[in-house]
Amino acid sequence: MNGGYTPEGITGYIFPDGSCRGTVPLFRLFSQKDFDHFYTTSVEERNSASQNGYTQEGIAGWVFPAKSSWTINQLFE
Repeated sequence: MNGGYTPEGITGYIFPDGSCRGTVPLFRLFSQKDFDHFYTTSVEERNSASQNGYTQEGIAGWVFPAKSSWTINQLFE
């Protein structure tokens, strides 16, 4: 696979809009310098990444917040 990534299957699913009660936006950002995408549900984290070279690309979808029974982990290559 290109870029040194290995497919590991489906991690989960996201909702296309905020119509499911209790979901929050999953923000997508991109760093042209690092050629890296970054996803977060945190407005503060989104703003910090934006101030550190990432371009905001909008909302990728909607997810349940991390305080729910699901866990969201940050992964790095």
